[in-house]
Amino acid sequence: MSWKDWFRGRQLQDFMSSEEQAEVVAAIGTAEERTSGEVRVHIEMRCRRDPLERAARVFDRLGMRKTMERNGVLVYCALEDRKFALYGDAGIHQRVGDAFWRKLAADVLEQIRGKRLSAGLCLAVEQIGTQLATHFPRQTDDRNELTDQISFRGN
Repeated sequence: MSWKDWFRGRQLQDFMSSEEQAEVVAAIGTAEERTSGEVRVHIEMRCRRDPLERAARVFDRLGMRKTMERNGVLVYCALEDRKFALYGDAGIHQRVGDAFWRKLAADVLEQIRGKRLSAGLCLAVEQIGTQLATHFPRQTDDRNELTDQISFRGN
């Protein structure tokens, strides 16, 4: 099946079953149990610009710069345009650097291109969670600052 055929007549939420969506949300919750960091996943159909630029705008729109330690990470995916980006705020980016983001993005894209969207998203969240836990371990007074739900936009 071609990439275009995979999209024909589908809505955004059709790319993952409710069970797969729940797995991604659970992965976010598990990752955040070990860290003060925050992880969000945002999925949309189209991205008419550079995906990292778009991810930065979505990051801001979702209020992710408001974390205390600037340790929020957005996993961004534009399905129809086959674009993907990982956007980490200053605190986490400073600690893991570009090489981590590039390697993880390549691993996740391999899953997505194989039409294993939820597996790719869970992989991203798990790896990000490991880095966040290493550099920003959970403190006794930590609270979940942002929702764990997947953000969807446009069809």
